Amino acid sequence: MAETLGPQTELSAVNELLLAIGEQVIASLAGTLPPDANTALVLLRSTSRDLQEEGWQFNSDTEITIGIDGDGYIQLPSDALRVDNEGAINTAWRDGRLYDLDDNTFVFTEALECSIVRHFAFADLPPVARRYVVLLTLEKLMAIFPASDPQMAARTMQIAVGRAKAAFLEAEIENGDYNALSGSLHVSSILRRGA
Repeated sequence: MAETLGPQTELSAVNELLLAIGEQVIASLAGTLPPDANTALVLLRSTSRDLQEEGWQFNSDTEITIGIDGDGYIQLPSDALRVDNEGAINTAWRDGRLYDLDDNTFVFTEALECSIVRHFAFADLPPVARRYVVLLTLEKLMAIFPASDPQMAARTMQIAVGRAKAAFLEAEIENGDYNALSGSLHVSSILRRGA
C-alpha cells in the first residue's frame, strides 16, 4: 500500500530539523525537551512568527471592524501581529489596544475599520508555508550546529531554501489574486488613505 503524507506537524518539523543536524528524534513536544530539540522548537516558532509578521494572503484580513468596549477602548485581537487603521484617524498599537495619536487618547467614540495580520500556530499554516518555515529554520540551525563540510551544507541549504521560497511565493501570488492597484495590504491601505 502506498504511503500518503498529510500536512507536516510541529513534531515532524522539529524531528526533521534534529535529523538534519545529526541528533536523535523525539517522540513528543510535551514536557522537558533535550537542549537541541528545545533549540529547534524555539527557532521554528520564532521563524514562523517572523515570516507571518510580513503579512501574507493566508494570514491577512482587510476591512475588519473592531468595536469599542464599555470604556471606549479598541482592544486588539490576541492573535494580531500588525494592525493598520484604514480610516482618517492616525492610530498606533499600544498596550494591546489602539491609541489615537491625533487626540492623544485610548478612548474612541466609534468602531474602526482595520487591516489585521494574524499569527497562526504552525499546524494552521498552509503546507507550503510550513515547508518554507522549516527550511528557513534549518538554515538558522545549521549556522549554530555546523556540518562536517560547511561549504557543501551551505550550498545545499541555499538551493533548498530558494526552491521553498519560490513555491511559497507562487502559492501566495496564485491564492492572493493580486493586481497592481488592489492586491496587497500595503497598496490597499495607501489607496484608501488617498481617497
